[in-house]
Amino acid sequence: SPSLAPTGSLSPTTDWTNTIALEGGTTSLEGRVVVKVEGTWGVVCDDSWDMTDGDVACKQLFGNQSYALSAPCCSSFGWDGNYDFVMDDVACSGSEGSLQNCPYSSSHNCGSSEGAGVVCEL
Repeated sequence: SPSLAPTGSLSPTTDWTNTIALEGGTTSLEGRVVVKVEGTWGVVCDDSWDMTDGDVACKQLFGNQSYALSAPCCSSFGWDGNYDFVMDDVACSGSEGSLQNCPYSSSHNCGSSEGAGVVCEL
């Protein structure tokens, strides 16, 4: 029977791949980070956003071999007013399988120039 789960040696207990997306980039490997938290799609704020968080986002999107080439701040991939922030102060250790498993704040003090971005390498 066909499987919708990503192929790989380890099957994740929760398939988070359908709860993250990149928007606004010139390729499918880059963009502003949009995530689904508690049923709502929204933007990640760039407060405390760094390469470790970007690595987790890339792994979540493209598999364990992927990593971040850069993790730009400041809405470098533009802004989409249809979204609000659903994550702030993301603090991944690097071992998480998804941004949703990292420590973060669901309340935020962010504006439209503070969207987190990532550029991934496969």
